[in-house]
Amino acid sequence: LGSGTSIQQPNYPVQPVQPSLYNLHVTSNVFGADVFVNTVPAGKTPFTGSYPPGTYTITVKSPSYPDYMQTITLNRDMTINANLGPSLVPFSLGNLIPGAEIYLNGSRLGVTGNNGRFQTQVQPGSYTLVIRTPGYIEFSLQINVGNSGYNYNPTLQARNASFRIQIPGLQLESSYRRNSPWNQVSLFVDNKEIKNYYGQSLDLSPGQHSITVISGVFQAHLSQNFSAGKEYTLEPFTGMNVR
Repeated sequence: LGSGTSIQQPNYPVQPVQPSLYNLHVTSNVFGADVFVNTVPAGKTPFTGSYPPGTYTITVKSPSYPDYMQTITLNRDMTINANLGPSLVPFSLGNLIPGAEIYLNGSRLGVTGNNGRFQTQVQPGSYTLVIRTPGYIEFSLQINVGNSGYNYNPTLQARNASFRIQIPGLQLESSYRRNSPWNQVSLFVDNKEIKNYYGQSLDLSPGQHSITVISGVFQAHLSQNFSAGKEYTLEPFTGMNVR
């Protein structure tokens, strides 16, 4: 190159330096709420911490309040304002059958324990309470849960049990006919004769009952605990079969 000739240097753009950490600020409407970053305890609100760029799940918790959860992509300094919403209050039901299903506004909350009780926490407000238990009529009630909570012992109405007599070898008829074999059969429930019985199904309140079938010198007797909502078929022999 001759004298006086200059060499042009390439003009590369200057890349900004990415910070290695960003600041994360977390506040909440409940002072001193616990802050978790990816399930790891981080501190209490108001909280400030520094983290590398990335994706994080922020959870804010406080007793008697619903949890707040948000997933963020931390690529700058960020502030999260966590609103934990209304406080939760005790909700308790008792005097129920174990395994009864509890619903509020159509959402299943769970089932009663072996002691027939159910306990949880809900937000104050108006609800439709529904209780479903096999053998019992579905229970439904409009309730109002106040700021002090809700405690109630509902009374469920048991469905009737039912039974029918089936005599093997006989063609049973559901309507009265003079040649029906049922003309020769007498049925007693709790020592009370059932008139005009021709093999139809009969309802019984749940509990212990005595059933007696008499035909001539033949007599069959049964003492049975009838469960709510269950159907029974009784077959008289020298004793009484139950199905």
